[in-house]
Amino acid sequence: MNTSITIWILDDHPFYTKGLAGLLEAMPKLTVNTRLFHQSKVFLEALNETQPDLVFLDINLPVMNGLEISKYLHKTYPQLKFIGLSSHNELKVIKEFMKAGAMGYLLKTIYDTELYTCINTVLSGSIYLAEEVKSVLINNTLNKSEAIGYLKPKLTPREKEVLTLIINEQTTAQIAAQLFLSEATIETHRMNLFQKLNVKNVAGLVREAYEHKLLDE
Repeated sequence: MNTSITIWILDDHPFYTKGLAGLLEAMPKLTVNTRLFHQSKVFLEALNETQPDLVFLDINLPVMNGLEISKYLHKTYPQLKFIGLSSHNELKVIKEFMKAGAMGYLLKTIYDTELYTCINTVLSGSIYLAEEVKSVLINNTLNKSEAIGYLKPKLTPREKEVLTLIINEQTTAQIAAQLFLSEATIETHRMNLFQKLNVKNVAGLVREAYEHKLLDE
């Protein structure tokens, strides 16, 4: 039996949103109901009445840009899952968007298979980054922060294992099964990582791991 979900798309290019909606509605094993928005004001007004299961948010929007909206969403609707859409791989934008609580970041050149993988990953509670986005984060670490004395937290071998699997978009249940541990134990490791890296969400874990090369040792 198919699962039914609602996905909203906020993008000021009607042609693109219709094409994306078509791909979403063709997803296998998932019935997707889409709603399209081309103006931030209309989108935010609609959120006052009801919230979807997932939002695709264009980064480059007029009047109120995607970063501003993402920060508002994270503060006002902390349980709302949203994914960034962009035509560019800009490190600063990616980092800010992740910091604002995004569950994913995709380029508009994605194929339908990656789109489907992204949605299934995010709906399961894990973060998803396009491969090109991961490459940007890996190749553009913040050398300045390390130069001024960034104190790299000491992670235990087990915490590094858990962090690696989180970055690889594994759910708590999948990590527990792979490491032969209980889900409660994995959640404890996850909370310890949040505290050590001083972040509030999985996006923060990913950002810190890439920026400060926490898994290179």
